[in-house]
Amino acid sequence: MKHLSLWLLISSGITLSSFCTFANETMNLSSKDSYDGSTTTQEFTPKSTSQSATYNLTGNVSIKNAGMQDLGSGLTTSCFSTTGDLTFIGNGYSLLFDSILTKIPDQQPPAATPVPGAINVLTDSSVESHMVEAEPEATQPSFPPSGAISVLLASKQTLQEPTLTSGNLKVSGCSSFSCSYCPPEKVDLSAIGSTRGGAIKAAGGITFKDNTNIQFNYNASSDGGGAINSRVFTLEGSSISVNFSNNSSAKSGGAIFCQDAPAAVISNDLNKSKEASLPKISGQVQASNNQNNTENDAHILTITGNSNVIFSGNSAGEQGGALYSHGITTIANNDSVSFINNSINTALATPKPKKATETNELSVSHSDENLSKDPIEKIEKAEHVEKENSAHPIPSVLESVHIKALTSQKSAPLAKQAPEISTGCGGAIYSCTTSGTVSLENNGEITFSGNTSQNKGGAICTKNLVIVSGGKTTFINNSATATASPKGGAISIADGGDCSLTADSGDIIFKGNTTIQTGSQKTKSQGTPTTTKNSIDLGAGAKISKLNAKEGYGIYFYDPITSTSNSATSTSNLLALVQDGSNGNTLNINDTSNGAVYTGAIIFSGDGQSSDSQVQTLAIQEIAPENTNLKSTINQPVALKAGSLVLEKGVVVEVTSFTQESGSRLVMDLGTTLQTPTAPSVVAASNLIAETNKIMMSSPGAAAVTGTGSASANANITVTDLDINVGSLLYSTGSSKTTRTPAVIKAQGTSATATVNQVHLVDTTGNSYESLLFGSNQTFPDVVTIQSGTGGVSGFILADNQVSSQNASGHYGYQGKWTVTLAPATEELRVTNGTKKVQIAWEPSGYIASPERQGSLVPNTLWGSFADIRGIQNAIHTAIDGSQYKRGFWASGLGNFLHRSAVSESRRNFRHMSGGYALGVLGENSYGDVLSLAFCQLFAKDKDYLVSNAHATIYSGSLYYQYATSYNFWEKFSRSIFCIATPLYLHGQVTYCHTSNDMKTKLTSKYAPIGVTYSPTQGNWGNDSVGMELGGRTIFNLCDEWLFDSVEPFINLQIFYGHQGDFKENNKADGRSFRSSHLANVALPVGIKFSRLSDDDPAVYNVTIAYSPDIIRNNPHSTAVLLNNPKVAVWEVPATNLARQAFIISGGNHYACSRKMEMFSQFRFELRGSSKTYNVQVGSKLQF
Repeated sequence: MKHLSLWLLISSGITLSSFCTFANETMNLSSKDSYDGSTTTQEFTPKSTSQSATYNLTGNVSIKNAGMQDLGSGLTTSCFSTTGDLTFIGNGYSLLFDSILTKIPDQQPPAATPVPGAINVLTDSSVESHMVEAEPEATQPSFPPSGAISVLLASKQTLQEPTLTSGNLKVSGCSSFSCSYCPPEKVDLSAIGSTRGGAIKAAGGITFKDNTNIQFNYNASSDGGGAINSRVFTLEGSSISVNFSNNSSAKSGGAIFCQDAPAAVISNDLNKSKEASLPKISGQVQASNNQNNTENDAHILTITGNSNVIFSGNSAGEQGGALYSHGITTIANNDSVSFINNSINTALATPKPKKATETNELSVSHSDENLSKDPIEKIEKAEHVEKENSAHPIPSVLESVHIKALTSQKSAPLAKQAPEISTGCGGAIYSCTTSGTVSLENNGEITFSGNTSQNKGGAICTKNLVIVSGGKTTFINNSATATASPKGGAISIADGGDCSLTADSGDIIFKGNTTIQTGSQKTKSQGTPTTTKNSIDLGAGAKISKLNAKEGYGIYFYDPITSTSNSATSTSNLLALVQDGSNGNTLNINDTSNGAVYTGAIIFSGDGQSSDSQVQTLAIQEIAPENTNLKSTINQPVALKAGSLVLEKGVVVEVTSFTQESGSRLVMDLGTTLQTPTAPSVVAASNLIAETNKIMMSSPGAAAVTGTGSASANANITVTDLDINVGSLLYSTGSSKTTRTPAVIKAQGTSATATVNQVHLVDTTGNSYESLLFGSNQTFPDVVTIQSGTGGVSGFILADNQVSSQNASGHYGYQGKWTVTLAPATEELRVTNGTKKVQIAWEPSGYIASPERQGSLVPNTLWGSFADIRGIQNAIHTAIDGSQYKRGFWASGLGNFLHRSAVSESRRNFRHMSGGYALGVLGENSYGDVLSLAFCQLFAKDKDYLVSNAHATIYSGSLYYQYATSYNFWEKFSRSIFCIATPLYLHGQVTYCHTSNDMKTKLTSKYAPIGVTYSPTQGNWGNDSVGMELGGRTIFNLCDEWLFDSVEPFINLQIFYGHQGDFKENNKADGRSFRSSHLANVALPVGIKFSRLSDDDPAVYNVTIAYSPDIIRNNPHSTAVLLNNPKVAVWEVPATNLARQAFIISGGNHYACSRKMEMFSQFRFELRGSSKTYNVQVGSKLQF
């Protein structure tokens, strides 16, 4: 009856609450509702309703400096508060809160919940919690607002799942929504009895949807969530920006705190509660402790579909410097997301007095006294003793321990371990509850930078993590600091958790992330902290379920992964690992089983680049195989399904076992290691099983456990195709600068085997063959070491005296052939346990120059000379035309421009520019014949749009002669007196040019081997060129009604020959030697010139159109060699070739300033298939 009465009471409360939600009051907010306490003496009056309300903005509203009229005042309620649901409809207007001071009402106890400054949404207490048989006691703990789930024993409470039907806040359609300085930063809160209440708090959910700008800056709370505190939070559709900056919380969630109601409370009466017991043991242990099943979990923090989201400078005293979530956190489909310089600052935390009734562990009581001592506790104690007394660790690969058990009908129920609640975790995001999940999916770009924690997870601390990149995803310079054993420089995965990384549309990069161990106060004062590079830490029993990258993308671990040994976890977690089995626990890299194709790269690199000076940056010559800055540990079997796994710069990757499927690539540098852990002790495994069996059987109805205790038979390494990075051959990786440490494949388990089927040589950067090392025959005696455990067998596809040959061609640099063989046993390169070593040899056969070293600019300068001679000859033509002086002097300034577009890597863009002056004299005899001599000086610049630039000085001399005559074209056909004698002009000219070139080349690192820097080179040479032109033209006068007065058809024969001299650059280490080259061209331009005399001025204008085919061509090309290896490094240098047909149009004018002075100008444009040439000239002519 008692149950029925309470149920009716609760049902009535729900019904009443549901009815109340229909009573929604709607009010308008206009700019008249704004308030600024600095401009008035009247205190702000908060707006409060006792039922759901909707505020409709009709103007911009701002509330500033509220609650600060008198010392000790402060608002006792938020600016807006309601009991029910609260909605703000922005209609494109702004709603701003700035500097709001609140305090707890005087009648409330000091420990009451602080009042938020801007908005407070409450719910009807009658439906706040559905409690069955609740008998409150003085010692009964309440659900803390700090966000930690407390699973506690209530004397007469059964499982409760609180449900809120009101207390929700929604803000939509605002052009700007801002909350800042809640409370004001410079107010002494202790002097007025105020506390920090943050900005917004809602008993239900908070939703921001379809706003333009959102700002939460410098808000603080002594509770959870410096800016926002709610059960559910949704941020969606912000079109410009969202910024949470410099908010702080004394507890959790510096910016946002989300905690749904506690998930479970186990009652004193186990028959009425949901069972929390160890999985029943039958055959194999069945459990789902490690399964990442979030199908039914609550998505309580969602940030999706926004443009630009920034969390910067937020801090919390306990967990989650920016975000605290007690469920699933989803950040997806945003254009850009940044978490920058958020932190955990334990100095902000409020001290909590400990009570005798408080506990972090789940307490279980039972009527049977035999259960007073937990069998699991016994096993864990025995395990601890085993670890203390044994020289060998407890097996970390529990697949080797085959447990069998027979169940009875009365097996003792054993309580699950409560979720671990640790302070100082999650510099940016914390979500470590049982269902805690952080999902970062399909964001355009996401960055975690400079976040810090004081325990675990410099950026993220969570139970489950899912990252699917929609753009570049970067974790850089995050850190976790602790006096002992900090975990996860960037990410910490809790015990039994799961990590899933997929580079879908962008790289995922971990770089510069560290853990900093400060030690005890005594140690801290005596020495510097120990800083270690670390990207991800996997807790005991945690695993990586996905490590996938699509083609063209990669996951880069410049900081290693660490894993807590399975032997260090509790027995319950160990049993969960056993039931998981080797298949469920296997990490399939680039797994394609779900239909997606992943062929990208997973890279572990010891690059060592970090902004933290405390991080030890190792030169590649000083690699220590077990250095913690280089060693990644993954306590899982690993299978490389597709794509590539790359180990570079001295890293060590340790996995439980390794297999490789055909088509995938394992790429290793010399000095890197792929290994399995040392074999677990057979005795230790047997002792664990025996002790487990003894303790379990001591409890009534407990299961029997048996096992083989044999070492793992799966700790093997099988490599189908091993690629050795050629670039790593260039550097010493051993103890001296002349030795190289091999790439090591090492299976350390007892009887474990290591097998390599193929060894290939690959150049991962594409530039290694540029090294002079490959310019001669080389032998590398110890490149790969294949090592098996005691009693194991090392396998390699080649037997003694067998050779595998591989051609290395098509790349830039030296070409040649590799041969792969087993190292001869007589050279004592084999170890007594059967270790095999592989040696390789190199034989060069040629050289292909990179675009930067090609040197095509050198022969291309002949095309510059070609353009210059054409420009000079056109300038002489222009000077001769116009007024006819018996004797005269002319001068002009001229410029030439030639641009050739690239057609291939070897024929790149080319540009020639020159400018200068020309001086000439001319004379005309009584027959109209003209003779002119000219001198020209030009200054030129040539470039290849890559790394070379040439400057040149050009000197030129020209001789021009024109013969004038006439011809009667109609004389043969008519004897009429109207026969017309037509003028005919024949001309010839010859031009000589000498060009002095000075070229500077600055090779970049784009095509250089790693670590190589080229010094600049310089070379000088001369070009000599001759241009000849023969041609004729005639003039036909037209009627005055025509557009032009005359037309002049013409035809020319143009001959050009240029010679480029040979030379050497001045740098013997990186310089080149170029042989001479030549350019010859014969063209036959045909066209018409149209002229017209001005009616008003003494001037004549002309336009010329011509077509010029090159009827004979010998394109330039040269040969170059490297000065440091002239016998092998030889290549052809092709020049940029111009199209052989050109269309020419030009326009000019002549203006007679007086009888003895004339001004002239001309612009000429020549168009070819992939080049353009411009000539400009302005000058004058004087008679003397």
